[in-house]
Amino acid sequence: MNVDKKTSVLLSNDYETNTYNYKKPNFDEFTGVPLVGFNPDDGIRLGVRLDFTKKGYLGNPYSQKHTADANYFFATKGYELSYAGIVKRAFSHFDLVIHAQATSSNFVQNFLALAI
Repeated sequence: MNVDKKTSVLLSNDYETNTYNYKKPNFDEFTGVPLVGFNPDDGIRLGVRLDFTKKGYLGNPYSQKHTADANYFFATKGYELSYAGIVKRAFSHFDLVIHAQATSSNFVQNFLALAI
């Protein structure tokens, strides 16, 4: 096959990859949601959650999904930042999954007990 330097040929025998449904919408999505909550330990919690979903070529149901949360807790003056992401078939047939969390030193996480 005659291909220039900017083009690569990807061949696959996978039925799902080779089948395209033109009727299925293929829109990327970006949403933001406010987070509000209360509990006796943390007090009032205010935050935001941002979601980004990339449908990709197949859109079955997505090729990438990223979620980021930022929360502030008024009673402890603590904060929490978290990220969760998945990239389908990032390495051949393997998915890349990432979960990360960062908190302030005064972030409260209660431990109740071990069940024995």
